[in-house]
Amino acid sequence: MSFYVRMFSSNCTRRKKTTMSSNLIIFITGANTGLGFETVKSLCQSPKAYMILLGGRSIEKANAAAEQAQKEFPKSASIIKTVQVDIEDDDSISQAFGHVASQYGRIDILVNNAGKDFEYSSKPVTG
Repeated sequence: MSFYVRMFSSNCTRRKKTTMSSNLIIFITGANTGLGFETVKSLCQSPKAYMILLGGRSIEKANAAAEQAQKEFPKSASIIKTVQVDIEDDDSISQAFGHVASQYGRIDILVNNAGKDFEYSSKPVTG
C-alpha cells in the first residue's frame, strides 16, 4: 500500500473474514513490545474473544509481535490485526484513524501505550 496504514491479519485460533466485529475492539498503541505486548498476551489468555488491534510504529515489528502472540496462545479465541501508527506523525495518526473507522466502525477500548520523547524548552511559550 502507498499509505502508512497496512493491516496484517493474525488469528490466535482460526481465520475469520470479518470487518465489523461483534467482539470488543481493543486498539493498543505501542503494542509490539513492553507493557503493550504484555497487554496483548493477557487478552489472548482470556476465554472471551476480542478483536485486538496491535498498533506499532513499524508494521514489520507489529507483525512479528502478532505472530509471536499467536504461537504462544494458539487456542485463544481472540483475533489480532496489526495497524501501523506513529504517534509522532500526524499523517500516520490520520491514516490509522481512517482505516480503523472504515474497517471496524468503532474502537471500544483504546490503550494509548505508545511512548514519545518530548523535548521541553526552558523558555516559556508565548502566543
